Amino acid sequence: MVRDQVAAQLTLDKASVYVIRLVTRAGTRRTYGRIHVYDAPHYGLQLEPRYIQQRNNPKAKAAEPEERKEAETETAKPAKEPKPKKPSR
Repeated sequence: MVRDQVAAQLTLDKASVYVIRLVTRAGTRRTYGRIHVYDAPHYGLQLEPRYIQQRNNPKAKAAEPEERKEAETETAKPAKEPKPKKPSR
């Protein structure tokens, strides 16, 4: 939402805008933030860390949980059988 508004105000492509941090102070209705804006989208891909790129790309976030579920099912170990109980004395 913030990314869209900044891109619209600057008449840039949304891919050139990266929201780095947003902070809302307690008791106020204002949010302060840090946003990096690049002339071309490929500059942001070269300079921003991968976690910032993923945070600003919601399509990648939606694909990650499905990939993780598939990986977990493939690497899941079979359940161990319970050990027999020792007879009481």
